[in-house]
Amino acid sequence: KVTGGAVEGSVELKRPALWSAETPLLYTFECRAGRQDRQRLNFGIREVLVDGAVLKLNGRPIKLRGVDFHDTDPLLGKRITRERLLQDLTMMKQANINFIRCSHYPKAPEFYDLCDSLGFYVMDEVPFGFGDHHLRDSSYQDILLTRAETTVNRDKNHACVIVWSVGNENPLTPIAEETGRYVKAADPTRPICYPMIHDYFLSLNYNIPSFVDIFAPHYPPVSTLLGYAATAKRPVIATEYCHSLGQSLEQMDELWEIMQASPNLAGGAVWEWCDQGMPDADAEFPGRFARTDRLWLRDSTCIKMEGNSGTDGIIYADRTPLSNYYELRANYAQARLLTDSLLVTQGLNKVDLTLENRYDFIDLASDVRFRWALKEGATVLQEGEFSVQCAPGCSVSESIGLNIPGEPGRKAYSLALEAVSDHWGTIGEYEIPVMDQKGCSGQDLVDMAAGSGLADAGSSLPDLPEMFMRAGRKKGLAESIRARKALTHYLLRPVWGKDGSVLFKNDEFEAAGRVEMVPQGNGAVRVEAEIVPKTEGTMLLEGGLALLLDKDVKFVQWLGKGPYSAYPGKNRANRYGVHGMTVDDLYFDGNRMGVRAVLATDEKGCGWLVAGSCADCRLDAGNVNFEYTDVGVVLSINDKVSGLCGKLRPTAFPILSSADDPVRVSFVIVPVGGFDEWPAALHDLFVSPSEIPVFNPFLTQYDTFSLPLAEILGVTNQGVRPLD
Repeated sequence: KVTGGAVEGSVELKRPALWSAETPLLYTFECRAGRQDRQRLNFGIREVLVDGAVLKLNGRPIKLRGVDFHDTDPLLGKRITRERLLQDLTMMKQANINFIRCSHYPKAPEFYDLCDSLGFYVMDEVPFGFGDHHLRDSSYQDILLTRAETTVNRDKNHACVIVWSVGNENPLTPIAEETGRYVKAADPTRPICYPMIHDYFLSLNYNIPSFVDIFAPHYPPVSTLLGYAATAKRPVIATEYCHSLGQSLEQMDELWEIMQASPNLAGGAVWEWCDQGMPDADAEFPGRFARTDRLWLRDSTCIKMEGNSGTDGIIYADRTPLSNYYELRANYAQARLLTDSLLVTQGLNKVDLTLENRYDFIDLASDVRFRWALKEGATVLQEGEFSVQCAPGCSVSESIGLNIPGEPGRKAYSLALEAVSDHWGTIGEYEIPVMDQKGCSGQDLVDMAAGSGLADAGSSLPDLPEMFMRAGRKKGLAESIRARKALTHYLLRPVWGKDGSVLFKNDEFEAAGRVEMVPQGNGAVRVEAEIVPKTEGTMLLEGGLALLLDKDVKFVQWLGKGPYSAYPGKNRANRYGVHGMTVDDLYFDGNRMGVRAVLATDEKGCGWLVAGSCADCRLDAGNVNFEYTDVGVVLSINDKVSGLCGKLRPTAFPILSSADDPVRVSFVIVPVGGFDEWPAALHDLFVSPSEIPVFNPFLTQYDTFSLPLAEILGVTNQGVRPLD
């Protein structure tokens, strides 16, 4: 039908295939005029509905696993190519992200085309933000309505767009309200929201006009989010939450699990996807061991990050993942392993793995396969693969057979499981301990390290690495803002007393106690320490004993959780097993949790084995910090570890120095010879240093740069051995 130059018509689909982020099924509409003029439009069919306090798609509740997304490229600035966009969206899919908030402006048309076809939920944003006093001036109304009309009319036919966001962090003034009413009237098929600053949203006490379908507060802490879950009568989307700044991503696991469990919490978007930076051709490389607030690529290109304004992505500007990327992937996982350990006996065992499906629409069998491997140390003994029928929102048990060749309490067995999407590749990695019926694993190694079977227990004390007290750590970007009372010079040299006492003191901090070193034979030494802080109330980011290893020691392997650094409130991405890194690895520095034993060596395999007590076989014990300095690796055995601060608030897991809470550590340190001389237990567990891979994409970078030891100590270079 042609009316006034316009063509009108209709087509009825009786049983349409419905679009979702998990099933991005599209129809194609093609219009031809003559032989040459042809127009094509891809579209999806779906219904977005607010049902009471629940956000639904196609009649089913959905959870939005999201990130905020800026168009940014480290070499092109705010121009992003199709190739870069495809890289971003693919990496998002591999991280279990299904929701993108267009902060703070609509994107290029191809962005929506790709989100339609690949499967993402999109919050499209009418672009105005931080207007404040201007938004109380009615002369700006036409400008806002023009922006709203342009945004809605251009993007309204995209299935991926499920919510309109009206501005960003603005006060709810009359002209802001009128803009929202216009959007709602122009497109009544989608809900709208006003993203709001945390305190401002709380001040309104839910007194928000009824035409606003969704509450959109920013950065709720755990307690506040629990309050929303209990009281909000409309769906809640945390359009910004868990601000990533450098290495910090604290409590994302808790925040997300609250969202997952609460019907009225539809989800949220972590701030943000990617670091923002620009090349700086005039910068001079500061060297490998120097503070930097920049990103130095391998070709010496310097990316200027503008301090903490551009360093809040879960991936670096060049798209290399921070550990935050893997933490988010683990928290957002939709194909999940719920089993945290296995109990077995020697021989053939049938074990059950409990798996959970957190997809909203699809069965696990339709897209996910699970690959598993039984490992002894770093050696794979057995492998397999399976798929499993499991409906959305359900869990299921899958049995596999494990052939255990040795005594599981005396060998370090683990089961690795990889969740693989047929479309996107690996979307999740797990590794859990395989233990005996008493819950022990790897006892053989720990017994050996403790001196079991070693002779000459009364031998003299061998030469040990130089020892310090650790009373803090390198401050990252967030901790520089929120933990200013933490020590700047966090390694303290001992002053030994004649009676076996020891004093640790610098201009910022003082502690005293006893450090006992008891020879175990064959060079092994048991170290027992109790150090009492004399300085009260200092933020003790980490507390323990530190060992300065020989400058040739550049390889570490450990039995415990890894491979990434971990802290209270940020440890979901790590897996139990044997891990190895070199000092040049991007992810080398930082605290590791659940560590049972560490082997630190040179390239020939000579070095030190450090192991903790395994009296109760607890797998959550053991904090060890690796830090590379200009004179070698500092290996710290930590008793206390605070959480990482966030950009907006201090850590939820603080530790303050107190005389009532001494630092206590207990470990055995054993010298080891070259790789060919390792005892059998070490060969069963660890690999030759030459087999440890290195991931080294940068010359150096902000937040994980290395420092000279003298700067950490707060002294001149006098008395600190140089690195050849």
